[in-house]
Parts: sequence; structure tokens; C-alpha cells
Amino acid sequence: MHQAIVLGTGSGRCGTLSLARLLSRQPGVVVSHEEPPLLPWRPQSPREAIGERFARWRRLRQGRIVGDVASFYLPYVEEAIALEPAIRIVCLKRPREEVVESFCRWLDRVQPLPTNHWAEEPAAGWYHDPLWTRIFPQYPTQDRREGIGRYWDEYYGRAEELSRRYPEHLRVFDTDKALNTEAGLRELLSFVGIPAEEQVLAAGLRGWSIRGWPVSRSIFPTPRKASQRGSLRAGAANCYSTALRQRPAEGPSQLLPEDTSTARPWNWPDSAAFSSTSSWSSTLGIRYFPYNRPYRWGKLLYTHGHFCRKWSGHTARAHYERIGQCCIVGHVHRADSFFNSHRDDTFGAWENPCLCRLDVEYVFSPDWQQGWSVVTYSGEFFHVEQVVVINGQYVWRGQLRGFPRPAHGRVVAADLRIEHLAALNAVRRPP
Repeated sequence: MHQAIVLGTGSGRCGTLSLARLLSRQPGVVVSHEEPPLLPWRPQSPREAIGERFARWRRLRQGRIVGDVASFYLPYVEEAIALEPAIRIVCLKRPREEVVESFCRWLDRVQPLPTNHWAEEPAAGWYHDPLWTRIFPQYPTQDRREGIGRYWDEYYGRAEELSRRYPEHLRVFDTDKALNTEAGLRELLSFVGIPAEEQVLAAGLRGWSIRGWPVSRSIFPTPRKASQRGSLRAGAANCYSTALRQRPAEGPSQLLPEDTSTARPWNWPDSAAFSSTSSWSSTLGIRYFPYNRPYRWGKLLYTHGHFCRKWSGHTARAHYERIGQCCIVGHVHRADSFFNSHRDDTFGAWENPCLCRLDVEYVFSPDWQQGWSVVTYSGEFFHVEQVVVINGQYVWRGQLRGFPRPAHGRVVAADLRIEHLAALNAVRRPP
């Protein structure tokens, strides 16, 4: 049986999740919402990316119509039509000001930091998101509302043009009419290819609760299917090697800030080598990337991270489930890895140890590890090796290196403990 393909799209905050739920209620239809990996606004290999996705759906989904709904499909429409002449693409359109207002409220609710996806350079105190920003265009403005408005104008300008060029394949629907009236529902479902006698009408579906948290956490499910996300295959003995379907042509992406001469993490060692990022580059060969500007090399995403779990390895898993691809994160200052295997592939996520001091004043005997990760790329593979420094020494390729020094838990932390106890006694002492 040849499975038909359906795509849903729209600017975002326009009913895409409701559309996915509506389509999934139809008999013989299997449609997801924002299936990872997220596709960038500026595609590098659009035909390959969309073609692999179509093939994966047909291989792993049971249904006469399969597809996905997400805002990031618009730049891939022409390639999708060329690959699938019978494809149907539904584009939802919500009024401009409603979309702007909804995006602002949504981002303020769910993002841990002030986020502006649409600014080429966010203003001070504002940030990009390592995953979601790449699915939007950026503009030379730091005003978030203006950026969203310009995005809406560009998005629906392109969508209307495509609908005129490919009227049998793509149609723009008013969100309120298409999802909240019987006539609109029937028009939409008939366009997709659902016979009138089989249509399941469900007007007024809401994708998100009023309180602002998802009714369904389906945006980032634990990846359960093989995909282009970067898979692990057998490498050298006792090693994990991560397969890449494309080798990076230019190394790490060029996301360096214009001026990093004065930036310096506050808790790095007090030495001349760490006095500024300029000295890092000249003395240690370290390239500085700001917190909000992670980069991707091949299929491995490098980012600081923002989840924290109690045990080593659990944080890596949390980021893998959130990101949906192989990644390496810091944030918790611990070393470990997480792997998840399916029928065809294995995925990995790594927690990176830290280079900062372990005698910080705000925590007693922290459960941190000093060290670093070494990532080696070779052809279509990369390999992650973690080096953990214990009391000043570490083993690298069979050789003991470094120099011994007391463990922070024996000397420095003991002194800190005395200070903590003294402070507690001073608080408890009656006036």
C-alpha cells in the first residue's frame, strides 16, 4: 500500500498542535507534531532532509496517510512537492497581532531566560534558544514584537505565493474557521483526502491548557525511531562511535562573539592563563562561545544545558529527551553518558565535567568532577572520550599525567565545613 503524505504548517501559535490532533483522529491517519529533529529555517540540503523524513514515516508508521505538523516545513515545500506529487500541505493562518501576542506570552511562560528567536543579536539580558531559534529567521532588530511581526509577514507572504503556484498541493486556511466550524473542518479534511463519510469532526480542539503548560508533552518525546539525528554504530573495541550522515565541511559553526576580550567565568582558576578569553585563545587554544550561542558539529550538538538531575547520567538523559538527538552538555559539572538503542540505531548524550575550582564558597563538598571531553571526528564517525581529573591526576591513553594534590573534600572542604558550622551556630545563638 502506498502511503500518502500530509504536512501541516503555519507560523506557530496558530493551532498547529490542534491540527495534528484533528488529523490523528481520522481513521488510518498517523500524524505527529513537531517531530524532531527540528529543521532549520535556512535549509542546507532540503531534498535530503525532507526525503529522509518521508522514508522514515513510511517505514515506521502504519497508516494510509502519514505526516507531521510544524512551522518549520515552509522552506521545504517545493522540495516536498517535487518528491511527492500527491502531497497535501495545510497551512494555518491566525491574525498577525494574535500571533505576536501569543508568542510573547508563551515564551515568557515556558523559557527559563528571556528569549528572542527573531533577533540577529539579542539585546543584553536576552537569549537565543539552542534548538528552537534555528527554525525561525532572524532580523536586524532587537525588539521581539517587531521581529515576530516581520516573521509573520515573511511567512505568510511565502505561503500565499506557494499556494498560488501549487493550488492542488498547498492551501492556506483561516485557523478559527478551519478548526472551529463544521464547514471549515470538512473543507480541510476533504483537501487532505479524507472521504466525507469517514471524517471525524472535532471542533474547538485546544492544544495547550489555559494555565500555560502542555496538555500533552508530545513536542519532545523520547526518540523512538531511527532518523538523521546522529546514530551510534559499532566502532573500535570498548568504544562508542557516533555515525554522522554528513561530515562537517568547515568545522564548528561560526558563532563566535565579536568581542570576547573581557569575558571570564567568575569561578575559573586565578592564573594569568585564565585572565581573559584573549589569553585562553593565545595560551591554551580555547575558543569562547557565549552561554546562549551553542553550536553543532555534524550531528552532535554542543550546549551548556539547563536541566539538572540528582544523579550523574540522569542529566544527560534529560537533555537527550528534550533535544531529541546526540548532545554534549555542561551545567552540572559532572562526567557521565547516556545511551539509548533502538532497532536500527543508538543515540548518545554526554555530561561534561568542569574546569573550575571545587572549593566554591556556596556549596559544601560538591558532587562535581573536574575534567574534559575529547571528541575525535573521522569520516562519518565521531568518538567521545571523557577525561576525569582526580586529585590533580588523570590517565590519558595509558599514561598517568598531572600532579598529585589533596582532595578538595579533605582539606578545603573541611575548612569550609568549619566555616559553615560557625555560621550556623552564630545564627542559632540567642540574642
